[in-house]
Amino acid sequence: MIAISYRREDSLPVAGRLYDRLEQQFGKKHVFMDFDSIRPGFDFRDQIKDTIEQTKVLIAVIGPHWLGEQKDGSRRIDDSTDFVRLEVALALQRGIPVIPVLINNAPMPKLETLPHDIQALAFRQALPLDSGLDFRQHVDRLISSISDAARSPAGQPVSAGLRKSKIQLAWIALAFGLLIGAALAVTMIASKNRLQIVQKSELKSQGNKAKELPAIAQITASSELKPQIYRGEWKSYAPRLAFDGDKNTAWCGTSGGVREWIMARFNSPFTLRGMSIYNGYVIDVGRYYTNNRVRTLRVTFSNGTGETLQLGDKMELQHFEFQRPVSTEWARFEILDVYRGTKYDATPISEIQFDYGVENITPTTGKADR
Repeated sequence: MIAISYRREDSLPVAGRLYDRLEQQFGKKHVFMDFDSIRPGFDFRDQIKDTIEQTKVLIAVIGPHWLGEQKDGSRRIDDSTDFVRLEVALALQRGIPVIPVLINNAPMPKLETLPHDIQALAFRQALPLDSGLDFRQHVDRLISSISDAARSPAGQPVSAGLRKSKIQLAWIALAFGLLIGAALAVTMIASKNRLQIVQKSELKSQGNKAKELPAIAQITASSELKPQIYRGEWKSYAPRLAFDGDKNTAWCGTSGGVREWIMARFNSPFTLRGMSIYNGYVIDVGRYYTNNRVRTLRVTFSNGTGETLQLGDKMELQHFEFQRPVSTEWARFEILDVYRGTKYDATPISEIQFDYGVENITPTTGKADR
């Protein structure tokens, strides 16, 4: 398994993008990210230890605030119970390869700045990871390093995903050229009226306008359901999963849904014209109806305005156009009412997508009122 160690306030957006890329390459069963999704009542040190013991490679995502500097002058990394410190220290103690990944030219921590139990990190060869244009190239290089580092002492790859990684990279390089040609052809025949959707920190553009759309800089929520085993594997319900572009994952709070909230903050103010949502847990019909689904959702914005959305009890994507475009730095979604599940008192949201409407957006199927 490949584990990603990161500090949320330091590198969450980039770590989320990295997770998605590694999951695509190696498969969900071989990539783990949410160390801090600790089951209530359990010793978090034991859970971190259990995860590290299954890990073949640890990716230490290091941004400008990885040491966790506090306003009072203290540093989180100096706390012996700091999650990031525990993750790295346990991996080093067990001889697990640790690959430091430096975000956007962040410096490698110097030996004298590190606690004694992770000072060996200073001697690990680091790789750069640019969140901009070089992101794909840097991640491809990291994937190659992971494949080499994760081999067993006998020289055999750890998993089927790792065994195939180099071959897959070759196919990716070949397919990339073909995709460029296909994308150009699709662009020429596509309608000018497109639904503009941006997830996490990916920047996209529309046609010849090449207009940059905002990235999500931070995602927070009122609570987070502990990971559960589903079909033989652990499922996370972290807030970032409501914005990861995958309807088969979901964010879920812990208190039944009503008054639970999730919030996305953009890296700069932008005008929103509407939104789309996969209500409930749409991974399959059984999970959809055994859990609660959102009936009424209140959306508020940084300019003080808001919309109240009445959601249908259906698994397909629901579109909503706001009564008027709103310029905002963030969007907050609060659950006001739910459709009750047949078994569980939990209210997942599988996916939220923002409609930026560079020209005209797709007609909506829901209704919004002030």
